[in-house]
Amino acid sequence: MVLWCSPCIGWMKVNTDGSVYSTSAACGGLFRDYLANFRGGFAQKISSLSVLHAEIMALILAMEMAH
Repeated sequence: MVLWCSPCIGWMKVNTDGSVYSTSAACGGLFRDYLANFRGGFAQKISSLSVLHAEIMALILAMEMAH
């Protein structure tokens, strides 16, 4: 079972994921506020064959969006 823990009042939380399958890769994430309301998200196809690279790209894109 996976549980979502809310951030402190006034803060937002981002959950990210990267995935690689055969010769395609993608990453994405979603932002939620402290009440668990959806505040935004992203999904992007990327050119990577490494799961680690896909996960890191998801983090980079999330930080760029949050900025």
